[in-house]
Amino acid sequence: MKNILESQVVYLPKTLYLYTYLWHIHMKMINIVALVLVCIFGIAFAVGALPNLLPSSVEAEIITDKEIYRAKEHINVVISLESSKDIDNVDIDVTGIKNSRGIYKISKSMNKNLTAGPNNITFEYITPSCSPCSGINPGTYYINATVSYGEKTTNVTHSIVIE
Repeated sequence: MKNILESQVVYLPKTLYLYTYLWHIHMKMINIVALVLVCIFGIAFAVGALPNLLPSSVEAEIITDKEIYRAKEHINVVISLESSKDIDNVDIDVTGIKNSRGIYKISKSMNKNLTAGPNNITFEYITPSCSPCSGINPGTYYINATVSYGEKTTNVTHSIVIE
């Protein structure tokens, strides 16, 4: 019985040493991989490549100078676009104030290159007369914007009242 205990005492430190050695090698490999990743992302960020790796997004908002208008009054419309990064070839379609015959009195299409951050597109429009001829009655009307780039589309709507 004494021989069995002595052999276990002799082999236990060698086994423990092997596990400890393998654990240290494993931890060193993890540290090296982490260091390499930090270096790669650090260099990419320093040269400006990291923002281009992130997915693009555009948030849109329609702003008018007021909410209630009279016939033949000027409307200042701002399409406010917040872009996460520079995006080329962005299609912007604006429609609004749909008359009783289904025709939009505001209809604009444009293609813009957006820079990262805020981008504003401003235009002026004169409200139509409220009459049976124009197909516009006093009431609430909508201005819609569709922003498309790549395979992504963002829609936004703003309401105004014409008296």
